[in-house]
Amino acid sequence: MKSVTKLWGPILWLELLAGFLGFLAYRWIVLHPTLRPLWTWLLARATGIGAYSLLTIVVIMGIGMSHPVWKRHLNRRFFVWHRGLALSVLALIALHGLSLALDRYAHVGWTGLLVPGFSHYRPYGVAFGVIAAEGLVLVSLSAYLAQNFGRLKWMTVHRGALLMWVLVLIHGLWSGSDTRALALFYETSAGLVGMAVILRYGMERVTRAKTVVEYPGVQQIQEKKKDI
Repeated sequence: MKSVTKLWGPILWLELLAGFLGFLAYRWIVLHPTLRPLWTWLLARATGIGAYSLLTIVVIMGIGMSHPVWKRHLNRRFFVWHRGLALSVLALIALHGLSLALDRYAHVGWTGLLVPGFSHYRPYGVAFGVIAAEGLVLVSLSAYLAQNFGRLKWMTVHRGALLMWVLVLIHGLWSGSDTRALALFYETSAGLVGMAVILRYGMERVTRAKTVVEYPGVQQIQEKKKDI
């Protein structure tokens, strides 16, 4: 119960930021009447880009939390922010899908929103987004059911968030109407996640090799654990 209460801090700040940005967007649309018919499409693009940005941060934070060296220097507040941002990603994804389903020009529809490949608008690109959204829901549920799964099974499922991030990236590249304008944004985010992955798993290999050299019997123990 206490961990759930701590989540309200990050979520509250994110809600205030989202409200401020929403107000600015509303004022922009009011001052430009030609944008009024496109408000659902603009909302879909804004929430989509926002969800991808936050997901990138969440994935990098998750990689850092499992890094052999970095995790020793992270306090409890870092984990709370990781969870809070993850919940915010799901909220933005829900709003993104809802605005697309309501948009008359996108022709995504409710079926295309829930079933991959049934969207009239760029069906393959949207399908990657649908699969990623549903996958992220499962990954998030696994975090709250970790005690029932066991740590090994939970970590296997939770690492699927990285794969879902890749699908979201493909979704943005294939279905976004402004992909060229956001090329630098996508390249930067992909570079940051790629660097985090290299540092994380590269350090793990170095640590394992060092451990085996210093304690030769450790490798046999690790192999037995894998068999179990």
